[in-house]
Amino acid sequence: MNDESGNNNNLINNTTASSTTDRNGNLNCAFGFNPSNGDFLENNDTSFLDDLHVDGFSISFWYMAIDDTGSALFISRDDENNECGYIGQWSIHYVDENFFFGANGKRGIGHHISVLDWEHIVLTIDGTNLRFYKNGVLEAEELNSPFESCTTNPTINDGDLFIGRFFDGKMDDIIIYDRVLTPTEATELFNTSACCN
Repeated sequence: MNDESGNNNNLINNTTASSTTDRNGNLNCAFGFNPSNGDFLENNDTSFLDDLHVDGFSISFWYMAIDDTGSALFISRDDENNECGYIGQWSIHYVDENFFFGANGKRGIGHHISVLDWEHIVLTIDGTNLRFYKNGVLEAEELNSPFESCTTNPTINDGDLFIGRFFDGKMDDIIIYDRVLTPTEATELFNTSACCN
C-alpha cells in the first residue's frame, strides 16, 4: 500500500493480503485481509510517527468487515509489550463486535462494527476527549480516561505500524494526522472520493 503523501512511508506486504475493489468498485484500489492466512501490512521504519501526541492526533479510514466475531486490529503501532490492556502503543481494534481506541493507557469505545458494508471512521484523541465519527457524523465522545488495567505510562512513539492484523475484510484510504480533526473535516473526509491511482 503506497503512501500518497509523497513521503514514501509505504507499507510492506509480506503476507497474502491482496489488492481488491474499493467502495466505488474500482479494481486494485483497496486491500483485503484474511485472518486464516495471517494477512496484514506493516511498516518497520516508523520514525515518521514519532511526533504523535495523546493531546492531539487523528486517524481516518474506510473499512468493510466480512466477519465481526472475536477480535481484530484495524491499525496499531505496536512494540508487542501490550502492557495496558489494549493492543499496541496505540490501536484501533474491535473486541466482541465493538470498536476500541487505545493510546498511552487511555481508551474509548466507539460503536458496534458493521458487516458487509463500507463505513468511514474518524477517531480523534486530545488531552480531554476521545471522539468517534462514523460516516461523517459524531457517534460517541468520551473522556480520555485511563484503561482499568494500565499501571504504567507507555509511550505512543514506539513500535512498528500494522494494518489489518487478524481482520477479515477490506480497508482503504488510511490517513494518520498529527492533530485533532474538526467535525467539519470528518464530514469532508467522508464525502471525499476514493483515492485510487
